[in-house]
Amino acid sequence: MLQDLPTRFRADCGRCQALCCVALNLKPENGFPEPKPPGTPCKHIDTRRMKCGIWKEREAHGFTGCAPYDCFGAGQLVSKVMTKRGMKWPKLDPATADRCYDDMRRLMRIHVMLAYLHAGEVEDPSLLANLEAIVESYTRTGFLPPPDQVIRMLMMHNASVIAIFKAAGGGIIPQD
Repeated sequence: MLQDLPTRFRADCGRCQALCCVALNLKPENGFPEPKPPGTPCKHIDTRRMKCGIWKEREAHGFTGCAPYDCFGAGQLVSKVMTKRGMKWPKLDPATADRCYDDMRRLMRIHVMLAYLHAGEVEDPSLLANLEAIVESYTRTGFLPPPDQVIRMLMMHNASVIAIFKAAGGGIIPQD
């Protein structure tokens, strides 16, 4: 059912600033040859084009986790908001960059939950409305609510959140 999702939940690398290659924590057990901490650019990013410099040969370099990775559209949403606010990676001061990378990781989790809710894998209209409101507000203002506020809301929907993680196989929500 996830293949029938609206386009906003599909990764579009051409409309992204390579945020997954910078924001995420990459680990060997997830298909990467060496660990990379979150907020550190992958050494293979071509920063002029904001594209992978080894995409065609990535598997030969041990990057088997790149192609199956899916941000569920969070990367292009954060990139759109960054562009709207005049921000372009890698020309960001460290504090702004960290906030953008944190937004990417947090929105990715929200987009995964929204994707499963929209696909009907889990039904919780209240959770759906709350998550949609967060995305709408972020799109409009460029700011996410504080993490503790989102956590409190998710705790109110604990059974649905657990069901989404189970439906997703538990492994598609990257760790910070």
